[in-house]
Amino acid sequence: MDTVIRVVLWIHVLAGTVALLMAPGALLTVKGGPAHRRWGKIYFWAMTVVAVTALGVGYWRLRVFLVLVAVFSFYAALSGYRVLYRKRPELGQGATTFDWIAAVLTLLASSALVVMGILRPSPTWQRLGVVAIVLGIVGLFLAVRDILAFVRPPTDRNAWWYHHMTSMIASYIAVEDPLQPPEGRHPARLAALDALASDLGEGPRPRASRGGHESREYGSAVLRNWP
Repeated sequence: MDTVIRVVLWIHVLAGTVALLMAPGALLTVKGGPAHRRWGKIYFWAMTVVAVTALGVGYWRLRVFLVLVAVFSFYAALSGYRVLYRKRPELGQGATTFDWIAAVLTLLASSALVVMGILRPSPTWQRLGVVAIVLGIVGLFLAVRDILAFVRPPTDRNAWWYHHMTSMIASYIAVEDPLQPPEGRHPARLAALDALASDLGEGPRPRASRGGHESREYGSAVLRNWP
């Protein structure tokens, strides 16, 4: 089973890389054009694979933090994609049962992140408590924003466009940050990565080095030994 989990992890990394490479194509092409739609769909489905693989590994290894973060991070992309089907609420393009389920699940997962971040019931949550609270608050904002829009659709005809752009950019940041070299991250993010590395048994994350060699070695080591 460990071999299967490692294959899933490699699929997770590959899908994240695809999403990272496809997003600029969607952002820089003419909005609504064929290229924008093509790159955007590839990006969304790559994010779907990222979420599904993270959920699978988190569930199998009982990593509650990973499961909750996977729900939160995927919802930004899902919300940005689904709003395209609700452009004209006055024409009956309202929220579906699927939209409600996704928003409520994200609301619950984000609430759990905040609560667990405050209670810190285990060493993992003690190290990542602040990160969990911040991510949970962002997830709560996204879920509550959508639920309010379901109940009372916005009257601005361009509201769907603002929603689409902000959600997709937020999801891109979520997938882009883990693939950055350590020297490019904010100190708070580095602290969180050190905590995760410690939890995975790798010890503190190595600092920047010439050519990013240590960064690549560290990433490979974590992948080999996680979960």
